[in-house]
Amino acid sequence: MKIKNATVLIVDDNDGTRRLLRMLLRDLGVREVIACACVEDGLKALHGSTIDLIFTDWEMIGETGMELVDSVRRADHERISRIPIIMMTAYGEEWRVKAARDAGITDFMLKPFSPVQIEAKLRTALLNVREFVDTDGYRGPDRRRGQRAYDGPDRRAANGDDTTATQRQLADACGTLDRLRDDFERFLGEAATMIAAELRTASSHPSEARACCERIFQLAHNLKGQGSTFGYPLVTEIADELCRFLRARTAPDARDLALVAGYASALDTVSRNRVTGDGGQIGQRIIDRLRGFAAA
Repeated sequence: MKIKNATVLIVDDNDGTRRLLRMLLRDLGVREVIACACVEDGLKALHGSTIDLIFTDWEMIGETGMELVDSVRRADHERISRIPIIMMTAYGEEWRVKAARDAGITDFMLKPFSPVQIEAKLRTALLNVREFVDTDGYRGPDRRRGQRAYDGPDRRAANGDDTTATQRQLADACGTLDRLRDDFERFLGEAATMIAAELRTASSHPSEARACCERIFQLAHNLKGQGSTFGYPLVTEIADELCRFLRARTAPDARDLALVAGYASALDTVSRNRVTGDGGQIGQRIIDRLRGFAAA
């Protein structure tokens, strides 16, 4: 199938990631992109539209990407059960890759992702369709990836082949990524300010502490999903730790709020100093502080 004829479904509960991936897919020439924030809505979209490919995040609040894969592969409708699925995650441990493969995904895409990487995943999933295996123990594309070598010239560009993205489309997608990076940096600063405001409200009105922490969790969740993609892996790490901390606190007390303030301070430091990459000495101090919070 040609990329320009494809309809792609995105299932990801992170607002920023959905927006980013939707725009990059359109830049790369995908005809239609449908974006859903949860597995339930994604499954509804599968039955309401003819979907050619699914991008899904692994970790989502509520049902996960792995549960979506299971529902798709177990679907009674053959067209739906055979749709190619690309699993997205910021965590590339070997056990995750194996678990996703055994669940029936078509490919695995690590965050941060680039337009070139997305285009390659599109091309592989839509054009190099692997045989579908349906047995008692496994349902999905053949897990073997044997490919025959080709030593001849690549005539796709010369022949005007539109099964892949053009250099202009790739350049447009890279430009979109740069523009959205600026948006993310602004959001990072705003999020640090909003978290500080929520903490003040929680401290002065203890009865509202849980609701404030739920809003802080959502802010951290959105930051976690975007940080690495835009060159801020420290933001992803800090926000991930903050989400884990808040998830375990059903009734946050004053001590919990003080620890959340430490995470918020770390995010503010990254924002004000534009700490990209591993952050060098500043990054190490932030990580050391986080480890101190975790051990407290």
